[in-house]
Amino acid sequence: MRSLDHLNRKELVDLLNKCWMTHDGMWFLHSLQHHGINAANQANKAAISSLAGIEVDRLKKTLGFDDGIKTAETFKRFFRISIRSAHSGFHEYKMAFPRQRQTDMGV
Repeated sequence: MRSLDHLNRKELVDLLNKCWMTHDGMWFLHSLQHHGINAANQANKAAISSLAGIEVDRLKKTLGFDDGIKTAETFKRFFRISIRSAHSGFHEYKMAFPRQRQTDMGV
């Protein structure tokens, strides 16, 4: 038997992501069954909208971006680090930052 202290980073991220994905899927399934696809989609979009800001603020604080994200380079750095906190490897993604002017984003 192992404790959480004996899990490596990848094992812990995989476990948490699988639990989160299962919860999300079950929530959507039950919403769909009880309220129909339109209501389930509307509730899902509302949940994502209200959760996104909370998650970004939490990640900024945890990763030390307390001074904010004011430039494109800082945003790219924050995004690259953040995506690693949630990506477990059981799905693929591609990330690209098109060439852009090196200016302040005004954030």
